[in-house]
Amino acid sequence: MSQSSNFIGEMFASHTLEFQENFIDSNLIPGTIADSHFGILNLKAIRADHNSLSHEFVFMVDRSASMEDRCGDGKTKMQHICHILKNMVSYFKEHPTIRAHITICTFDDVCDTVLERVVITDTNFNKIITTIDGIMPRGSTNIEAAIQHINQCCSAIRTEFPTHNICNVFMTDGQVTAGNSAVEVISGLIDRTIDNTFIGVGLEHDGTLLSTLGSGQNCNYYFIDKLENSGFVYGEIIHGVIYKMLTNVQLTVEFGVIYDFKNNKWVTSIDVGNIVGESDKIYHVATHSPNACWVSVSGNKLDGSAMEPVCVVKQDAWATLDKYIYRQRTLQHLYNINDFVKRQYNNNNNMHHVFGILERTTAEQPVIDEQKQIRDTLHAFIDEMKIYMTVNDLMLDSFMKNLCDDIYICYRTFTTRYAAMYAAARQSSQGAQRCYTVNHTPQDDAAEQVNRTPPRLNRMGRGGIPPPPALIRSNPRAAASFPFPEPENVFGFDNDDIEHKVASFDDTQSPYRTPGTVTLMRALSNAPGKNEDDDFESQCADYM
Repeated sequence: MSQSSNFIGEMFASHTLEFQENFIDSNLIPGTIADSHFGILNLKAIRADHNSLSHEFVFMVDRSASMEDRCGDGKTKMQHICHILKNMVSYFKEHPTIRAHITICTFDDVCDTVLERVVITDTNFNKIITTIDGIMPRGSTNIEAAIQHINQCCSAIRTEFPTHNICNVFMTDGQVTAGNSAVEVISGLIDRTIDNTFIGVGLEHDGTLLSTLGSGQNCNYYFIDKLENSGFVYGEIIHGVIYKMLTNVQLTVEFGVIYDFKNNKWVTSIDVGNIVGESDKIYHVATHSPNACWVSVSGNKLDGSAMEPVCVVKQDAWATLDKYIYRQRTLQHLYNINDFVKRQYNNNNNMHHVFGILERTTAEQPVIDEQKQIRDTLHAFIDEMKIYMTVNDLMLDSFMKNLCDDIYICYRTFTTRYAAMYAAARQSSQGAQRCYTVNHTPQDDAAEQVNRTPPRLNRMGRGGIPPPPALIRSNPRAAASFPFPEPENVFGFDNDDIEHKVASFDDTQSPYRTPGTVTLMRALSNAPGKNEDDDFESQCADYM
């Protein structure tokens, strides 16, 4: 296959395929072919202006009663989300060359379109801001109805504007409390011909449901651990839409295999979705014959036409890829954790709860044993990475620190009812190489609430101390879907026996950041105007 140098210069700043000389240890990386060489495919896109597509952003916002809950800074969840929506409106007003049409819908047990499809201008800006400020929490949570409402809105848009790029951004902070709650039913409603992003906010959302909705074609899942970070998530999502350069991109390996992190399989071809301007992505490959192995990159241009396939061949020299082998092993651990969590979620009818604590029964002992084995494996793995980092002077390396964070956060949350959301979020962010990733655990939240003087909250615990997050707005219907115990030491596990400190989210420290992504993330996270209180302004400034 011939290379297209003009196209490469147009879309890719560089593309490389490198292999490590020594054979892969089959015990080190299970599932690969014996006596294979491990390698990485690196695709680095050029920096480009925003694309010329006409974009349809449909934002579905949860307005159920729980959105009135207050965050650590004293602001309600709804105030935070409205702040982000207003920042987005301001961003599109200030960048009129981006062809963006905005629709804002809200849902509780009923759905409304509060902002009909509109282009943001100086003329309508103040009216739109007033409309957003008018969104008030109320009612219960019907995700089934919300998805159906999105489908109706998007269907109407597609009928009138068939060439426009439609992007649905769905946000909820809670469990299903009205309508159908079956994962397979709700998942079956998703229109996968449009771009869908499902955002779970806080510790009370159904991580298994949303991660399932976000795992299919043209779908993504994000978990916002602290609402103060919402702007970073929305910024990364929007950047991926307005700066995408190629769609339906497929990587096909000849004389080798490539790793599919979503299914934990080595395959000959994977779909990687869109290529976004400035993106710098790494994919893991393995082969018996490095000099014969090559990768074909194919996909569609934005006008729908097929790109001329790009052929990527092996670099002349051998590479040292130990860090990427650790990433490979991390991704496999994350898959195993998610697989365990989903199996227990699906089998929760066999799990018994008494005030949130799992009873030990003979039937459940194999589950407990498997859980302990996974945790022991995670403990040993992070210890091994720490030794490697110390020996190789990598203790401050953002790439390796990010891998340690993945393992440590899953280790800490694995025996809690929050396992699904944290494991799925860390797997998604590491596998897709996102700039934003969740890193604030329930234990951190509980410690902060105890150690600080709490602001005025809707509900207080005894002595004026708010109850821990697991006890706030407990939903009996939702509790049955969580097979894991509270408190966390019911199995005798010690969640603090690993020496590791997870860095608070900082877009300048992410190993997968790009200048363009960081710029837009910060634009949507900037401090509100002078009509807001100074304390909230300073809180937001801490994340800049």
